[in-house]
Amino acid sequence: MLDLQRLEANAKPLVTVDLVGLYRDVAADLAPLTIDQGYEFSFEPNVERALTQGDPASLARAITNLIQNAIEHAGNQGTIVARVERKGVIEICDDGPGIPEAERERVFDRTPLPLCTMRRSATDISHPIKSYFD
Repeated sequence: MLDLQRLEANAKPLVTVDLVGLYRDVAADLAPLTIDQGYEFSFEPNVERALTQGDPASLARAITNLIQNAIEHAGNQGTIVARVERKGVIEICDDGPGIPEAERERVFDRTPLPLCTMRRSATDISHPIKSYFD
């Protein structure tokens, strides 16, 4: 939530960003940590390019947070797969327990969930990241 508040307070001009290239760079940076934590890790873009408007540093931070959440909450075993789909949809799929069903509607609320109830979705949460920046 603090990142969202910083984004709103320090809005930067949006530039064209290739999410595939950005995601590939972040995944490559985090691959050693992911593997060291006991996971198989892969980056599987299903498109060659996915152009969007955004702040590259903020987008990289959001992608980093998603991968780190998977690392932290997937139980130190199994597979973490990072994907980019059409229209700028990014996915992180893992074998973790997921977000409890009763809490799923609140995932994108600006009111943070209590830390003890946060869990990473085993079925992944996919949405066009661009929609936040529009």
